[in-house]
Amino acid sequence: MALNIGSGSLRNYQNNTNSLNNTAKKLSTGYQINSAADDAAGLAISQKMRTQITADQARYQNTQMEISAARTGDGALSSIQDTLDRMRNLAMQSSSGIYGDTERSMLQKEFSQLQSQIGSVFEGTNFNGKELLTNDLDIGGLSIASQDGAMSALEGLSSAIDAISSQRSDFGAQQNRAQYTADGLMTSMINTQDAESEIRDIDMALAAMDNTKKQILQQSSLFMMAQANQNVPTVMQFLR
Repeated sequence: MALNIGSGSLRNYQNNTNSLNNTAKKLSTGYQINSAADDAAGLAISQKMRTQITADQARYQNTQMEISAARTGDGALSSIQDTLDRMRNLAMQSSSGIYGDTERSMLQKEFSQLQSQIGSVFEGTNFNGKELLTNDLDIGGLSIASQDGAMSALEGLSSAIDAISSQRSDFGAQQNRAQYTADGLMTSMINTQDAESEIRDIDMALAAMDNTKKQILQQSSLFMMAQANQNVPTVMQFLR
């Protein structure tokens, strides 16, 4: 005659042990979904969200590069604008009737150096190997060696300063547009990450309480199995 005393307790013990192992795995990984067996639908949604986050991160990095490029271009134009302002001051001095040829010759020397400096800034401004500026300024032929030349140079320099201001406005608009995009992407990444965390991450406090509960159940099942085994001899005596 077969005796199945304790088989129910053994089943409970095995179930509690499996459940306890599963909870321990969740606690160790920090995820309540570690495989499709835990929650196939939840895992699929979580993976889609992670893919979206990865794509947003790439776009965010590209946008940050765009912002950096715009700042680099604007910084170079700011330097050119300062140089043009200095050239205009020199032209104003040279256009004055109180200066003679000797003084104008000295002013022209600095003026020519500043012209070369502007050309160097245009040629040397690049970002990640890409040239950022196009030299559309028509200042190469300007001269302040004479009073008439200085008067003409003032008009040319005013036009050049206006052109630089316009280019700086373009870089400013580009930078602002990219910054708005970057802010939007950052908000999207944070919200998606929070949503994904709600689906996949585990509540450590609740999981710890659940783990303690399952440990108690496992110990209880183990105790019931031991009690059942101790009662077997007595039961066998009654069956004889």
